[in-house]
Amino acid sequence: IVIGGLVVGGFDGHGIEINGARAGIEATYVGTGAAGTTANPNTGNGIHITGDDASIGSPASGRRVLVSGNDGQGVNVSGQGASILGSVIGVNAAATAPLPNGANGVRLSGVSSATVGSPGAGNIIAGNNLAPATADGLYVSGGDSHVIQGNLVGTNAAGDPLGNFNAGIAVSGGTDVLIGGTSAGEGNTVAHNGADGIQVTGGSVEVSVVGNSIVDNTDLGIDIGNDGLSPNDSGDGDAGPNDVLNTPVLDSAAASAGSVTVDYTLDVPAGTYRIEFFANPSGADPSGYGEGESLAATTSIVHAGAGASSFSFAFPGGAGSIITATATETVLGNPGATSEFSNAITAVAAADTTISDSSIRRSHLAARGTVDPSSPASGIAGETVAIAGGIDRHVGPGLDTTDGQLTLSTWVNLDDMGSQPRLIS
Repeated sequence: IVIGGLVVGGFDGHGIEINGARAGIEATYVGTGAAGTTANPNTGNGIHITGDDASIGSPASGRRVLVSGNDGQGVNVSGQGASILGSVIGVNAAATAPLPNGANGVRLSGVSSATVGSPGAGNIIAGNNLAPATADGLYVSGGDSHVIQGNLVGTNAAGDPLGNFNAGIAVSGGTDVLIGGTSAGEGNTVAHNGADGIQVTGGSVEVSVVGNSIVDNTDLGIDIGNDGLSPNDSGDGDAGPNDVLNTPVLDSAAASAGSVTVDYTLDVPAGTYRIEFFANPSGADPSGYGEGESLAATTSIVHAGAGASSFSFAFPGGAGSIITATATETVLGNPGATSEFSNAITAVAAADTTISDSSIRRSHLAARGTVDPSSPASGIAGETVAIAGGIDRHVGPGLDTTDGQLTLSTWVNLDDMGSQPRLIS
């Protein structure tokens, strides 16, 4: 059964309640007037679903559902297998101004296998900005196997700030929840919300946050535990939502010839991880961690466990780019638990660095053989060098760089290396 073409507002209770299986709603306004510009609230939830396999909205032109201005939840789902596609929740019909529901835009209440948006059929879930502070754009309370893709949460297609009162997306006690994805069109944009962009709490397990744009939220871009920044721990043995997976630590970002090379460390249990790197043209989060405005590149690494390991990855970019990253477990080839955002680091041009007279002395150079006595006792003052960390490289007569250390591999007279000896990183 599919109902449509209705304007449902001003009722004492839920606007529409679906109790049976496989019912659908299309081309309907719930909680507004006929123009979709003013509220005509239902005193309960806009749409209240207890039946299984219900569908709300459609990607087809003219068949979306507007759910705004209601006193309770915009859409409350207590049935299994629901899908919400191509709908507008919490703003006016043009999606240009808030027309808030009184609670969450969408709430999934202990159910399984819900689909909220898909590539080309995402929802606008925004403007649900009334107190109380429990008003999230999308609130997942328990349940499992949800897919949340292609949505605009806290904004519209033009990028206007239409934030929800609290978090953009909040998951409390959910298992196997995919927010975004690894293919084109699956990512969500989560922006301008009044608290965290994405919040993971309770006993949540394998909440994956991949391929999204997360920017300009009041608190953290991703908050595991709803307790602010979660510090990394040695060995990553702590417990909590998503096992409080450690974040990558970005050590340096060097830009050269249209590419940015990021050196980073990660301390996680043994396994395979997807590392996502983001560019942040709007700037870093005030916390210094995150957010993730524009996905710049991804890579897969295998970690041996047993402490922090160092990695390096290059991707297109330039000097001045503000880079952040996340780590996500790979479980049977699919995304698993995701970390919070890493520290933000600004890419700098890969250039030689002038060193002072005391920066490098002969005592810092481990000799392989005998140091030529004619080399200057105070090192190479006034010359310019750049030391490449973590890379073994022979540049110039007799000089190697190994893990950021200068080593004499043969006899060398530093005075005879030319006017600009360089170790190019």
